Amino acid sequence: MKNENFDKEFISRTIKIVEKLFDAAKREEYEVTFLLNCLLGLIVTTNEDLEKKESDFFDKRINSEGISDWIPNKITQLSFKDGYKTISNKLKDVNLTTITEDFVINDFKVFVNKDLHNLSLKKLIRKIRNGIAHKNIEAVNDLEHWTGVRIWNNKDNMKDFEIEFTIGELKLFSTEVARNYLTEFHKDDR
Repeated sequence: MKNENFDKEFISRTIKIVEKLFDAAKREEYEVTFLLNCLLGLIVTTNEDLEKKESDFFDKRINSEGISDWIPNKITQLSFKDGYKTISNKLKDVNLTTITEDFVINDFKVFVNKDLHNLSLKKLIRKIRNGIAHKNIEAVNDLEHWTGVRIWNNKDNMKDFEIEFTIGELKLFSTEVARNYLTEFHKDDR
């Protein structure tokens, strides 16, 4: 096998691995681990190119047509201007995806999802990449089986973003990021 474009080949192979081996991983109850390993490679590769290149598609907002269908419903981003240290201890062990309304901690107003409609796919990928790279990740389970995964980002030592994927959402997100990466960055490759 000849390797002329590592990124393209890696992403294409990862898509094929997900398509071919997902059912086998699922039978052994390793589908979340399997998808996370594939997602890590896809996110790191994609993120590195997004840092270096302009992208019409990945600069779109996550609520845009063609993207919103594969973004999980359980996603939360907090916004606030001051009070990181004051707020950080209060939110350290809170699952952000369970917070639905703005709130106040020690006179600091915390806005829930205020900027989510402005979150670009590029920034979302960056936050997920950071969460995985810094081991800000935990399994979601139903007491017997993993049913998904929760990934969060820390800013100034405080959780400011959290996303929760079901297994199906994780698979869809992984493959859609990969396919759109190939379309955006390797459409002219042969």
